Amino acid sequence: MRQWIPRDQFLASLPSAVLGAALLITDAAGDVLLLHEAPTAHPHAPEPVWVTPGGHLEAGEDPWQAALRELAEETGLRPPATAPPRLLACNFTPARKDEGEPMVTVFFFDGGTLAPDEIRAIRLSDEHDRFEFRPLGRWRGDVSEDAFACYTQLVHARRSGVPALLHRGRPFPTALQEVAPE
Repeated sequence: MRQWIPRDQFLASLPSAVLGAALLITDAAGDVLLLHEAPTAHPHAPEPVWVTPGGHLEAGEDPWQAALRELAEETGLRPPATAPPRLLACNFTPARKDEGEPMVTVFFFDGGTLAPDEIRAIRLSDEHDRFEFRPLGRWRGDVSEDAFACYTQLVHARRSGVPALLHRGRPFPTALQEVAPE
């Protein structure tokens, strides 16, 4: 007969994981919006980075709710509550045990296209010190290769209408998708 460990021991044995939600937002020209983290926003980070609006899920939130909350907190923008969520991608980053980093899964949604008056209405929180819209290719070099790969896949998913499953920003490895017959 199988022996089960007590629930508290089982829960303590689970790997740590972080869930996040973010939005791909563009302007009328199709340029991608990224927010620059203020140097004081994440003192544990090596240096400030450019990111899409988004963040971690809070207790009781689903990914879409978290994406909308983060957008409002970080930019002051509030899309209509009735806007249906459109998932563009789910990006998985494995844990880095040697660095004590948990696994991270981020749900990316289509945040739409902002009109000029909406762009003028952006009011950044203390977490960010500036924002920019740029053509996707002009972000290369200012974001990590993993982030650039992810943003490229988000733009492709938006255009194609097909959500992407990503692994470190790139399409999920096909070798992992193929199951060998037993």
